[in-house]
Amino acid sequence: MKVRCRTNRAADLTTPWLIGLGDGSYELTPGREYVVYALQWSAEGVPGYILCHDGYGYYPLHYPAELFEVTDPRSSQYWVVTFRPARTLGSSGHVVLPEVVVGFPEWSADWGFHYWVTEGREPELSTWQRYKRLIDEESGITEDAVRREHECRD
Repeated sequence: MKVRCRTNRAADLTTPWLIGLGDGSYELTPGREYVVYALQWSAEGVPGYILCHDGYGYYPLHYPAELFEVTDPRSSQYWVVTFRPARTLGSSGHVVLPEVVVGFPEWSADWGFHYWVTEGREPELSTWQRYKRLIDEESGITEDAVRREHECRD
């Protein structure tokens, strides 16, 4: 699945999005196409895409779907659909609402998978990198193209 960024400004959203917003804009380029690695809803129930932003280091981020238009609606052959029931976070008593996640099996099944990827923990990081490569190839993105793009920005 691929999407094209329509806007990178939070002011253009019609539904509040509380994830990853600093200065009112996202590290995305309007007009640029991005590969979607998973579909996930925010805690507020807003649909979003998991993708690699322009300053991609080694983990993807969650963005509101409303920022994008779908350019290739084909789902990845690596995706599964998982239902995550509501759960309580530790001793805080905060309840995480139930959600449906569409993504590769490890992403979809494990609440903490994304967190551990951001922490660089193995085997989560290697698993993410493997699926990223597979989904990129499936989307027509080659490692050489990704490398060239990063070199142009450096």
